[in-house]
Amino acid sequence: MKILKKLLGKLIRILYRFVYRFIPCQEKTILFISFHGRGYSDNPMAIHQYLSKHSQYADYRCIYAIKNHKQKKLKIENARIIEYFSIAYFFYLARSKYWIANCKLPKYVLKKDSQVYLQTWHGTPLKKLAHDIEVPEGTTFYRSEMSVEEMRSTYDNDVSKYNYMISPSAFTTEVFQSAFAIERERLIETGYPRNDILSNYNSDDIKKIKDKLNLPEGKKIILYAPTWRDNSYNLKGYTFKLEVDFKKWQKILGTDYIVIFKPHYLIVNDFDLEAVKEFVYYIDPKEDIS
Repeated sequence: MKILKKLLGKLIRILYRFVYRFIPCQEKTILFISFHGRGYSDNPMAIHQYLSKHSQYADYRCIYAIKNHKQKKLKIENARIIEYFSIAYFFYLARSKYWIANCKLPKYVLKKDSQVYLQTWHGTPLKKLAHDIEVPEGTTFYRSEMSVEEMRSTYDNDVSKYNYMISPSAFTTEVFQSAFAIERERLIETGYPRNDILSNYNSDDIKKIKDKLNLPEGKKIILYAPTWRDNSYNLKGYTFKLEVDFKKWQKILGTDYIVIFKPHYLIVNDFDLEAVKEFVYYIDPKEDIS
């Protein structure tokens, strides 16, 4: 079955490569992609919600590409959901005037000159990315075991298609220019759209979130959200070695604090938190961090 799916995917990509130029763009159609189709989240979600709330964008058609959306029974107001990596997905890659994505798109994605690609990214680059990564010779990346040169070329291919890239800060702007070899003129230093909501929360909203996550009242909260490591993986996916000592944290911080532990969504290994279960609260990596 896996071999059949792989062959079908290859055939669809070949067909897409031949026909995409002949599919005219619709001026007011927008394709949204969050984390390679893993859900409705992050900066693309925030931009879609903003457009939905403002009448001047009422005649825009929003398309959201999400994996297994029928099984998840997802519904998004003012958007059509299509299956990620389906025929409809490739059709709307060619049909949409605008792409809004928060992740590096694969090399098979082809962009016409008339299309506009807004790359929102999804985090603060505290770890080194792409051209800034310094590793010993022979180090491989990703589960495909790419060389350093091959890894960097995947970024170069995607960056060459960006019309604009969002930056949340002056620090990030500087890092992006170095890591992605992108010109300053294409960077928009506006802050991340997903963070706009943080200035609008009230006490009732905070209580609802704590209730949803089963967090205790009256505690100060520390968020620990480590990112993934490009060169740490096994047969199942990317792995992460917990470098912090939560027991020591608990001893030092006492009973006034709790920790929200939210690993990166690409990390597949489990974590044994039983010894600190009243102190560390594990949050599903797919939950929106804002």
